Amino acid sequence: MKVDLGGIAQGFAADRVAMILKEYNVKSALINIGGEIALIGQSPKGRPWRIGIKNPRGEGIIETVELKDEALSTSGDYEKFFIINNKRYPHIINPKTGFPARDFVSVTIFAKNAAFADAIATATATMGPEKGLIFLDSLGIGGIIYYEESGCLQRVEKR
Repeated sequence: MKVDLGGIAQGFAADRVAMILKEYNVKSALINIGGEIALIGQSPKGRPWRIGIKNPRGEGIIETVELKDEALSTSGDYEKFFIINNKRYPHIINPKTGFPARDFVSVTIFAKNAAFADAIATATATMGPEKGLIFLDSLGIGGIIYYEESGCLQRVEKR
């Protein structure tokens, strides 16, 4: 048996760094470990942190969100993937089917800690947009799910 903690390890590390910084009375920090983000307080300008969400099908940022004292994690099909017969498959495997998750492009989760956000982003990616929103609602957390429908990028949100 092999245990892979990749679904939460970076989020856990971001949380641990945030905890240590808080022990040293740091009031404002953005910790980014491999794209898993933990935030302490507000930005140094006294406003919520503005975090960009990468465009999963193009260059740059598709939107920004404002957060304070929260964490953010994104799972997507655009950075880690494999190709078989010229078809791209995401690295996230649906545990029910044993096949790559296909009903998402990008899932961004907002939660109180980064390890939890990291795990929930990965889990939500296997569910598709409708079930994903129901799942997030049952946990009382927010998220943004991008998916493709007829070749067009679509978006649903739960805040």
